[in-house]
Amino acid sequence: MIILGVNAYHADASACLVRDGKVVAAVEEERITRRKHTAGFPGNAIKACLEIAGISHSEIDVIAIAKDPKANLHGRLLEGAKRLLNPKLLIERLSVAAKAVDLGTEVANALGVPRSEIRAELVPVEHHIAHVASAWLYGLAEPAAGVSVDGSGDFLSTLISKCENGRIEKLVSVEYPHSLGYFYTIMTQYLGFPNYGDEYKVMGLAAMGKPVYLDKMREIVHLKKDDLFRLNLDYFIHHTGGVEMAWESGEPSLSTMYSEKLIDLLGPAREKGSEVTQHHADLAASTQAFYEEALIHVLKEAKRLTGFDTLAMAGGCAQNSLANGRCPQQAGFRKVYVPPSGHDGGTSVGAALYAALVRGDTVVPGLTPYLGRSVKEEDAIAYLDKKGIAWRKLAEDELLEEVVSCVSDGGVIGWVQGRAEWGPRALGARSILADARNPGIKDILNLKIKRRESFRPFAPSVPIERAGEWFVLDEATSSIPYMEKVIPVREDAREKIPSVTHHDGTARAQLVQKEMNERYWKLLQRMGERTGVPILINTSFNENEPIVDSEVDAIECFARTKMDMLVIGDLMVRRGQGGN
Repeated sequence: MIILGVNAYHADASACLVRDGKVVAAVEEERITRRKHTAGFPGNAIKACLEIAGISHSEIDVIAIAKDPKANLHGRLLEGAKRLLNPKLLIERLSVAAKAVDLGTEVANALGVPRSEIRAELVPVEHHIAHVASAWLYGLAEPAAGVSVDGSGDFLSTLISKCENGRIEKLVSVEYPHSLGYFYTIMTQYLGFPNYGDEYKVMGLAAMGKPVYLDKMREIVHLKKDDLFRLNLDYFIHHTGGVEMAWESGEPSLSTMYSEKLIDLLGPAREKGSEVTQHHADLAASTQAFYEEALIHVLKEAKRLTGFDTLAMAGGCAQNSLANGRCPQQAGFRKVYVPPSGHDGGTSVGAALYAALVRGDTVVPGLTPYLGRSVKEEDAIAYLDKKGIAWRKLAEDELLEEVVSCVSDGGVIGWVQGRAEWGPRALGARSILADARNPGIKDILNLKIKRRESFRPFAPSVPIERAGEWFVLDEATSSIPYMEKVIPVREDAREKIPSVTHHDGTARAQLVQKEMNERYWKLLQRMGERTGVPILINTSFNENEPIVDSEVDAIECFARTKMDMLVIGDLMVRRGQGGN
């Protein structure tokens, strides 16, 4: 059975293909449109998935969408009544609902084929079920507590479920408008980071502050024994119909979600682009500390209700790698799986796998995050020649030596290999690499390429076999393939890798497995042989844009920045030297 999974009419639009229970392709629309968090319909991503898998549109048996209009009707009816007070928002929602009625027509239009050629059955999958499935079905083959925490989807913000025997059983949920994701969003906006998805900036800033405002956070959200948590809605306006969301035609935006009462509680909000003070860092630390307190509260309930030692966690809040590295263990879980795409983009995979499960396919857990489009050497050569950029083709051993030499001399490398990563993080397929030993490399990276806030950390990659020499690991953090958890750097290692050790002595590490990405693993081992430190800075290959996807994306980004070397497959370009 061939199943097309989609996340549509929402931010982070995406598509995937599942063949006989196995994910064979997955692509986010933003990688192709080059607009962050692209919303709307993932037509380009669907085309890309079909090309990757070598599947015709006529072969699709099921289209699974991570949206179920019949789910949680009580909340929908209440919300609909409120939206009658805001005609503009009502019209937007009705427009989205109309498009979702016949997804087959949307697919046919995107592919430029007659509607009659799309014969697939449409299967709606509830948003949070799709999130849980993206973690449990893609990553595990054992009973687990399934937890999804995000802003909202299908009028829920949080779901605790029991995952075993091929079933995801809903146990406890929290309905809109109460949402830990929205709590984090209003604090992100208040701290002067208004763009959709800016929450990661607050996570980075949190390490520079102290949680001195924790009591004020507890006024904004109340933890409950029976209902998990409730927002103090006096500090919010999203539930009144007063928040405008632009989800269509590109990068999404979200209007201010907090009320004037938040300013009464915390003082004037920071203006975007203004100085970041210690006060702001302390507020960020307080936001993060309270979120972790609330997440532990939710996870303890999941542990109590299921009795399982294993946790499968997804949802937008599962991108909070700080919490992922600490909270599950404190809630009593011994094993934790967070997928490479825990945010809404990942629901296309969850929806497709869940549809496969309920239709009797044997679901095959995924062993790789590399599910996107491949680079093609001949296309790279053609475009380099067109741009007049000299290149050399090297054997693997020589290529690795050149990269290690360049990095060791303070160089910055654009590294492109094989299929693109699935999810928001670069994992050694579309990465910028640099020397973790160099204390000044963060400034060099920001000057040459990234141009981002100085408080934001850079992440390290290390071979999994040597991770224990550099980082403090436990059973729940012994495998971190997707940079999904922040862990402590060993005290005796912090001075050796200063550029990846954050202010609080932690790092968002990627533990690289040979069987998952052999060439990248070899590069890290070669770095260790040369320098004694088998670690590289690994940051996303981009410049204030989505991660590069194609050869052209990579070459264009290299050309307009000041990277010292570009590697695409076996091809190497050195700025200012070399030739073909």
